[in-house]
Amino acid sequence: MSQYIIKKVASPQVINYAWTFVKHNHGNWHCGLSVADMQPNVIRHIGELSEDLLAGRYRPEPMCCRYINQGKGKGQVICLPTVRDQLVQQAILTVLGPLAEATFHNGLGMLNQSAPKLALNRVRDWIKEGYVWVGLAQIADCLENIPHQAVLKNLHQLCGDKALVNVVRLILNSWPTDFRPFKNRGLAQNMLLSGFLCELYLHHHLDKVLQNNHMAWVRFQDEFVILAQDETVAQAALEQVSKRLQKLGLALNPKKTQVVHSSARYKFLGKRLPNTQPRLQWENGSLMLSQFGLSLKSMPAPFLKRVSEIWSTRGNQDDVPFDDTPTQSEKRVGKAQGDNAQTNWQHSSLKTSEWRKRGASWAQ
Repeated sequence: MSQYIIKKVASPQVINYAWTFVKHNHGNWHCGLSVADMQPNVIRHIGELSEDLLAGRYRPEPMCCRYINQGKGKGQVICLPTVRDQLVQQAILTVLGPLAEATFHNGLGMLNQSAPKLALNRVRDWIKEGYVWVGLAQIADCLENIPHQAVLKNLHQLCGDKALVNVVRLILNSWPTDFRPFKNRGLAQNMLLSGFLCELYLHHHLDKVLQNNHMAWVRFQDEFVILAQDETVAQAALEQVSKRLQKLGLALNPKKTQVVHSSARYKFLGKRLPNTQPRLQWENGSLMLSQFGLSLKSMPAPFLKRVSEIWSTRGNQDDVPFDDTPTQSEKRVGKAQGDNAQTNWQHSSLKTSEWRKRGASWAQ
């Protein structure tokens, strides 16, 4: 496969296709020449770039870095490659993306825009099978800690093209050292290849370990979940992953890492996890509306009074979930509101405002 990939990257078909993704980007084509000024001679410039890639003459220019003040004493350094270098990176992604995706397991960061939805569906499938204990985790500063030498080795294993690997090495080194957190580590946030290289590295050094240990897991970029049928198993698996990441020079973000019982109170990729517990239950000595993580202490007094009466008639057991069997008074309320008389609380989907309305009606 040697030299095959770089020839494909530099081919007119791939270069022209990649150009459609970057031609409207802001910035210079290269130092001293804006994209607008190169447009009249775009065919010549792209042709010269293709020839440079094939001949081994291509050299990326240093990224343009500047500090963005975000107010309140906070700021961020933004580093951007030239549009010419963005074109090369997009062409590499066009060729290597499908090749890499075919080898990935449950790491979904390289897929299209439907990847987050696919990740969430996989999590829900595991939970439906009884894997209700979820280890939520995020890798801290993931991009900034990816080692160059290791990821270049993984890239060579994928494509077998030394010329292409050398081009990627030059691209990594185009990030000015003054703005890097480490000398031979780190992928620039705004570099098109960063997500791909990060995904490739995590696939080889994390995903394969999880797969070989027969864990139930799903990962999207630097966020992942480990699922188990028992809390201790989920906790042990998360600790094992933490140790593995430490060997790689990575670490979990403690603020976003925890083991929980699947509940709508917790989120993965910004979406709520499936609710596997009764809507009403005791937690830490307080009756909770588990769907929203709300204590019923915040509900209207008449509602609390009525709930207390119902709870006391059923044994006032602190260690059992709320009984779903409706009382006669609840059936009458259901009929008055046009609901099914046998409404099961556990499978209802009432909003908080509706709970307040019903609480007021029960108190009358």
